[in-house]
Amino acid sequence: MDAAPRAVRLTLRSRPASTYAATVNGDPHWIWRRAAQLHEAMEREAPEGYVPVVEAAVAGRAQPVAVDVVKTYSEQGWSLLHVLGDPEHGAAPDDAFVYVRVANVLSIEVRYRRAGATPIGFQHREVADDEG
Repeated sequence: MDAAPRAVRLTLRSRPASTYAATVNGDPHWIWRRAAQLHEAMEREAPEGYVPVVEAAVAGRAQPVAVDVVKTYSEQGWSLLHVLGDPEHGAAPDDAFVYVRVANVLSIEVRYRRAGATPIGFQHREVADDEG
């Protein structure tokens, strides 16, 4: 029996939700950039039949959500997450776009999952405030 591949968990120790953004040196994008780097590295090293998936634990949700696209906004302290309703099969009618305060992202996990019918990627885009 094959042992399940290990996961890498990034834990963001956030400030109270009333603050704008959990940052490192004033950079609210750092955690998502790191998640994208980990996803790329894990994709290159994926065991046969496995793909990396990014999951975010968001305050107020009972379970972490699978995310394939994240847009972060420079000054507003918000992130836009594209949440996959069925991460095993890619885009589906129950997908959602969710705006969440950066401080309400409790952790991000990049882990392997058995490959489904559709590959799951991950993208992070930093958006200037005048674009959002």
